[in-house]
Amino acid sequence: MAHVALYQHLNATIFDNGSSEELIIMGPSMGGQISRYALAYMEQHNLDHNTKLWVSVDSPHLGANIPMAGQANIYFFGYVYGDQKAKDQYDHFLNSPAGKQQLLLQFSNGSNTSLPEYFQRYHTALESNLPNYKGFPQIPRSIAIVNGSLTKATNSAGQKVLDIRGFKGSIKGFQNEEWFIKDGGERNKIFYGMFVETGFLYITITKMTTHFTNPLMYGSLDALQGGMADTQGEIKVQLVEQLGDLVNDGTLSYYDIRTYVPNHAFVPTVSGLAFKNANFKWSQAIDPNLICDDVIPFDTFYAPRDNEDHVHFTQTSVDWLFEELAGNYQSPPSNSYIKPSIVGDPEVYTGQTVTYTLPKVAKATSYTWNLDFNYNTTNFTPWTIVSGQGTNRLTVRAGSPIIGVISCRPSNFCGSSQLSYMHVRSYNTAGDGDGGDDTLVMIIMELQCHQIQIQETI
Repeated sequence: MAHVALYQHLNATIFDNGSSEELIIMGPSMGGQISRYALAYMEQHNLDHNTKLWVSVDSPHLGANIPMAGQANIYFFGYVYGDQKAKDQYDHFLNSPAGKQQLLLQFSNGSNTSLPEYFQRYHTALESNLPNYKGFPQIPRSIAIVNGSLTKATNSAGQKVLDIRGFKGSIKGFQNEEWFIKDGGERNKIFYGMFVETGFLYITITKMTTHFTNPLMYGSLDALQGGMADTQGEIKVQLVEQLGDLVNDGTLSYYDIRTYVPNHAFVPTVSGLAFKNANFKWSQAIDPNLICDDVIPFDTFYAPRDNEDHVHFTQTSVDWLFEELAGNYQSPPSNSYIKPSIVGDPEVYTGQTVTYTLPKVAKATSYTWNLDFNYNTTNFTPWTIVSGQGTNRLTVRAGSPIIGVISCRPSNFCGSSQLSYMHVRSYNTAGDGDGGDDTLVMIIMELQCHQIQIQETI
């Protein structure tokens, strides 16, 4: 209970100095779990932690991921080939208590084990020891910063991410390949390793092939959106160093890196946000309005547009955090990269009744439509809304000939979503829009839409 003692010591110092300041606790990576448990423990046992803000930074609340291929690769060199350095890496990192507590999939003693007993015992104990809180503090404002995108995967399920080969003349003497696992229920080859050693009157071939059936409904853990690591890249660096030595001493003539795809999901976004719904498929696009439906145990969160390295900060995430530290509560990120498109006829004639539809946005309860037409004369018939304001389906009556923009913004009690818009044009009669050069018209329409974007930014 080192953290409990630390928080008590800090508070004693604050009180001794006559200050009324409250603590702000930040927990990066596994520190998020440790600080989370310490704060919840203190609340459960009526110990005043005097904390106003707890920040979880890309912490693997639901587990972390090292690709099964990478684990098999290290096991191959350590336990099959007999390299002591690789064996130590496997034993002291992958097979350590921390590794067994955190890794969702583990390659143990040459067999494939999903959600190992050690992992399950750890997470069950984390929550059951604090049943009223499920291991999360309730008193301070709780926020999360994750390094995973809400929508963008890290590469592709089942793809080859590493292929390095070494040759003695035209004879292949070394081969090392890795593949990401496939989606839940699917089986594929994830690793192949082969090394040939020759000597006087003997030849030794060491090889291992591993296939794996993904037992998890979450999807391919390797390819999920999430805070990234690069296990295959770290292995590549070590292999290239060793192959270089083999080339220098004449064991091999040359080596060839045929495939190297960097990065994999290390802390999946769903894990960093500690989703309460165990049945959520982790590879699905994540709606940013998570706090509306009590989907996560945080008051707000920050997620980047693109996947980033684990516990990496950008200027944007730093600015967001500093606002929170200053007491200015921040909203979750807008889902600006999932902007639905308005569907409807872009060219109509005066007096025509037309319907425009925006695909339903998850959790939206209202849709605000706007007609933006700038007539240069007082003698005109305006475009008018017939029905549908507040819904995702709007019916309008086209006015006098003009070009303009129809826009729609979904919203709910938590706030507003991204603005969607389309440019339209009305003609005097049906058929007037057929043919002709619309280049100037399109330029004007784009300028109008650009003006709306600028206004949105402001």
